[in-house]
Amino acid sequence: DVIGYFSLASKNKELEEENARLVDSIERTRAAMAENQQLREMLKLREQSNRPLIPADVIGRTAAGGRNFITLNVGENQDVAVGDPVVTGTGLVGIVSAVSGDFSLVRTLLDVDSRIAAKLVNASADGLIVAGSFGRLAMMNVARRYSVQAGDIVETSSLSTFVPPGIAMGMVTAVKDQRGPLFKKIDVEPAVSYSSISAAFVMKYSRPPEAIRLEREHLGREK
Repeated sequence: DVIGYFSLASKNKELEEENARLVDSIERTRAAMAENQQLREMLKLREQSNRPLIPADVIGRTAAGGRNFITLNVGENQDVAVGDPVVTGTGLVGIVSAVSGDFSLVRTLLDVDSRIAAKLVNASADGLIVAGSFGRLAMMNVARRYSVQAGDIVETSSLSTFVPPGIAMGMVTAVKDQRGPLFKKIDVEPAVSYSSISAAFVMKYSRPPEAIRLEREHLGREK
């Protein structure tokens, strides 16, 4: 009957609304769990790091046309400088590219102009991490003679000017030996989840003066 029809329709609407509330609640719970995990990882990093770390919140994101930046709520007034590495508890986020009094802009590893010296831990091979496609990274300049497999870990290299060695950058997901070129084509999943990052540390790092002096002396003799 008509009354039964409208009663059923009303119940269906109530069920749909209840389902929507449950889905929303689940999503909020997942987000809270992910944020708590980030905080635990960052606390662990702070406890274990032997370098000064400046805590910061992510207050903005820019991702368009190959550019990929995040904005932090710390700047010159908090001792942040251009060239400082930015990290989370899971790995390297990027490098500070611009600063103001209380804010800084970070070029992430996903930016088209990002170039960071990297090392394949298992293969002990150095290369270069650049932005890949579809939110992934790519490792360049790894010779074909090296044995590289999916699952291999990529870290920052001692050859890097900006970043100390041993910071996680990602994990190899695919390897191809290209015909002709001397190097492998390596796809890398970033260690950092850029879509959900809410906080980070700016790391204060400078290369050992002795290493810089040695390089300058060596280059001076070659001229």
